[in-house]
Amino acid sequence: MAEGLGMMEVLATIIFGTAYVYWVLLQLPKGLIRFLALLPLLAVYALLPWRAATAHAKFLLSFFLVWMCAFKFLLICWDAGTATDSAAMESFPRFFVAINFPFGVPSSNGSALKGKGPSADGPISSKEVSQVARAVLLRSALKILLLLPFYRFYDFRDSFPVLVVYTMYAFHIYLGCSVLFEGLAALGSLMVGLRFLECYDRPYLAGSLSEFWGRRWNQLVCSVLRASVYEPVRHFTSKGPVKVPIMNERKQIQEEKMTERKQERFDVMPKILATLAVFLVSGLMHDVIFFYLSRRVSWHATAFFVLQGVATVLEAAIRIAWPGRPKLPKFLAVILTISFVFCSAVWLFFPALCSSEGDLRIIQEFNEAQAWILFKLKSFLNSRFL
Repeated sequence: MAEGLGMMEVLATIIFGTAYVYWVLLQLPKGLIRFLALLPLLAVYALLPWRAATAHAKFLLSFFLVWMCAFKFLLICWDAGTATDSAAMESFPRFFVAINFPFGVPSSNGSALKGKGPSADGPISSKEVSQVARAVLLRSALKILLLLPFYRFYDFRDSFPVLVVYTMYAFHIYLGCSVLFEGLAALGSLMVGLRFLECYDRPYLAGSLSEFWGRRWNQLVCSVLRASVYEPVRHFTSKGPVKVPIMNERKQIQEEKMTERKQERFDVMPKILATLAVFLVSGLMHDVIFFYLSRRVSWHATAFFVLQGVATVLEAAIRIAWPGRPKLPKFLAVILTISFVFCSAVWLFFPALCSSEGDLRIIQEFNEAQAWILFKLKSFLNSRFL
């Protein structure tokens, strides 16, 4: 009863916080005044995960409220992100779903990452909503069926090499997060008729790190970080175009060529800094989630994402500096990419998860929930047919 009351309090706080932003914060002048008015709400959101009684609830509240919602609210302080989405701003229900459900945010060019934002083409028809919902539900149901045997495997995980256990964790994270994000996004789309961002696009087929992190893995986080971190950092570190002084035609042609090379260097550095900033912030926020789960921070998650950022930048630098290089076969590029991500996760990310004992708590909670559901189902069948 106490846990249910706590969850009702959390839900009421979320509704109140979103209403405060929609009807109060947006009426204030953008910039510092909105930011200062937002701080009390961010402080309340930071406290909410501590009210959760289970590891699953702590993860959900810390991910959605402390990370996703907080970053979306910060963008709104400067009339960016969701504030630029006319369909989401049309009514409070749509705004509530766009903020609190797994919907991406528009970037500075007015669309979400890859043009698949919550309202990339405006509201969608009820027929399109039902088609999308059926596809997502079918895909989610299949992933749930694939996920269920994992928990039986975990009962014997001590008998398997740690590498096998980490491999199962990798599949578990992919299947679990894709079911959660896609399912909630489909529900939100059915509720208010907004397009949603497909969070996972077969990441196991990525042939490069930039493809893996930029286009295939967790596009919800990618779109939020692109709007809140990548674009601001790139903007503030960019230099204006290099001016070419007036001179004779021959010398001007030479100067223009040199200017183009200089401009390319000026354009590359902001992209590098912005990319590294995105991975750094992502790592820090993962460590924040682990802190909510265990009250300890190992910084392994931050190190993991910084490593991914550095490797992604180096990969892009090689691609730019050596455009005529022979390309690897697709299957070999996929193997190398997935192997690098997995091996670095074994080294840094999974130990961070295990040190917080979050993996054990999640497994235990799922087994308890599964046993409770089976007990209730058996009781229902006995009462009806026996």
